[in-house]
Order: sequence, then structure tokens, then C-alpha cells
Amino acid sequence: MMRHTNCLLATLLATLFAGVSQGDSLIFQKVVNLNTSAMKFDIDQFDLDLIFGDDFFAPTNPVILFEGLVISPSDVGTTYDATAATDPNNFPAAVIRLTDGLNEFVAIRMREDQVGGMLEQRGAEESFFYNHPTPPGPPDFVGSAVSRVSLHLDKFIFSPDADTPFDVDVTLSIFEIPEPVSAPLLVCGLMVVGVVPLRRRKL
Repeated sequence: MMRHTNCLLATLLATLFAGVSQGDSLIFQKVVNLNTSAMKFDIDQFDLDLIFGDDFFAPTNPVILFEGLVISPSDVGTTYDATAATDPNNFPAAVIRLTDGLNEFVAIRMREDQVGGMLEQRGAEESFFYNHPTPPGPPDFVGSAVSRVSLHLDKFIFSPDADTPFDVDVTLSIFEIPEPVSAPLLVCGLMVVGVVPLRRRKL
């Protein structure tokens, strides 16, 4: 009986503490396609930026994640993460933009990695981009503890002689830290494990 009780206690504690220490969870994911048939790019290396600002084309106060990241077709399948640890200067400001309740703009931009390089950019107002209708709800992720923003390079086709010489798919993922299991729940669990064996002994 004691061994059975100890097993139950160990299982409950493991489950509860797993809830306390669990990692971040996905709250949003979207595939963004950037392509063009009108422009002819000279090189296959591009600066990739994720931009939050008050305007799509010329934001006056942009917050940029992944600034300085250069990608090429050989990087297909790679995931890039932005966190407070990897980008302490820009990530906190990006989290504010993601959770401030203002319907500003978000965009993914790719620019040729050379002087005077041409660019392609896709995005929209947050309410449209995140599919959060406003009203009635907030345009972004108000109340979320955003912990990580990721870009995964799904596809990168660069064929200067093709009808569509440039065709790129990027998956944007946003993660948050879920609320931890509360201390009262932990105490209740311990009480349940402790009380049940006592009742059995009295029978």
C-alpha cells in the first residue's frame, strides 16, 4: 500500500511540476509567400527582416527582428528564433508591438544583400494579418506573454530565367509562456494523495 501511495505521489508531483516548468506554446502561425515576376534580381542572397511599425511602406518607428540575417536557397529548412536572449535590444520592443492592442502593421521584407538592392515585402495591418477582427476583439495578442518569434524558410526558388524568378515561403510562428500551475492546485493534489490511503486504513 505504501509503495502504491508513493507511486501515486511521484506521478502527481511529476505531472504538476511539468505544468509549472513547461516550455512556450504556439499561439499563431502563418505562411507568407513572397514572389515576383516583374523584377529581375541579380543575386540569390537576401536580407530577411520582420518589421513592426505604424505604416506598411515607410514606418516612422519600426521595430525590426532578424535584422542582419542573410538567407539564400541553401538555407531552406532552417528555423530562425528571436527571443530576449538572442536579441535583447529589439525583442522586448517587438513584444510590446505584439501586445499593445494598437492596429499597426507587420511585414516580412526581403532585400537583395548588396548596395541598392531591390526588395519584396508582404504584410498587412495586424488585425488582418493575425486574423483578429477589430472590433470586437483586439488586433493583436493583448494579454499574452510572448516568449519567442520564429521564421522558418520553407521554400526559396531563385531562377532568373523562369516566369517567376523569385518565389519564397516563410512560416512566421509566435509563441507565449503559458500560465503556470498554481500553488493551490499543487496543495490540493498532495491532499488527495495523502487522504485516500488514510480512509482505506479505517475501513
